[in-house]
Amino acid sequence: MLALGMARLLARVFFVLALACGEVPIPEPVPPVEPTLPPDDELLTARPFQVKEPTGYDGGTALPLLVALHGYGRSGTALDEQFALSRFAESRDVLLVLPNALHDARGNRSWRPASEPKFPFDREYLRAVIQSVKARYAVDPARVFVFGYSQGGHMAHRMGCDAADQVVAFVSLAGQAATQPGECLPARSISALQVHGTDDEAIGYDGDAIPPVDPRIPSAHQTIAVWGRHNGCGALVPTARTLDLSLSVAGDETTVERYAGCPPGIDVELWTMHDVQHWPFPSPNFMSLLYGFLAEHARP
Repeated sequence: MLALGMARLLARVFFVLALACGEVPIPEPVPPVEPTLPPDDELLTARPFQVKEPTGYDGGTALPLLVALHGYGRSGTALDEQFALSRFAESRDVLLVLPNALHDARGNRSWRPASEPKFPFDREYLRAVIQSVKARYAVDPARVFVFGYSQGGHMAHRMGCDAADQVVAFVSLAGQAATQPGECLPARSISALQVHGTDDEAIGYDGDAIPPVDPRIPSAHQTIAVWGRHNGCGALVPTARTLDLSLSVAGDETTVERYAGCPPGIDVELWTMHDVQHWPFPSPNFMSLLYGFLAEHARP
């Protein structure tokens, strides 16, 4: 994502060993040799993925598509269990896609949200996944969405940067965006939601959470500002809306900020979960609220 700087960023921000979500720390990566980009069929053959269709799906009705991206050291299956995604997708007639990152040198699944083609070609792989699902199922192209948690949130931002022709809107939970000029060049406007806890001990709400502080690591506000700029919006303003996203805090712990003056049909929002850590202990309506943002931003 942030070229060489991003490699160090990822190595630092995921140091927490015992998060409730079960993620493990990201080690210092070994600079890879850059091979030739393989064709889509080779990418897909090497990396199978799950597609979960609603019960009774007739194969002809065009359904929304939700690509869900797991955190470091986890898997699509684990993410499904963490957020009850299959049950939610079933209730909303959504095609759910659960891809897996490849294993790194330590044997942990790790996305590479780089801003240029580089092994393991995660952004190219995920674009191929979306195209493959569209070829096999009836997918509504106006409702292709991405949800990512933690390192998967980083990757959701990358898909916003490099797949806005395919992805209509995305949600990043505790992820970060590429903030340097030239690292994120979306082909068109795209709705974006950043959800982040103020007490996040792994990916700091205010930037680097791990001393010594690295100023290159963006805060939640710097991350969402990327999408305010790309979409040509105005100022980020607070709203009166509050939400109950986390069981770790009683009542409505989440406040909502939204960019004013975005293009018609486009919204860019930051949902701040006050006093909530990296693992949010999601409330029963957590995914309904996040998906509600996506569903409201189908492409005209």
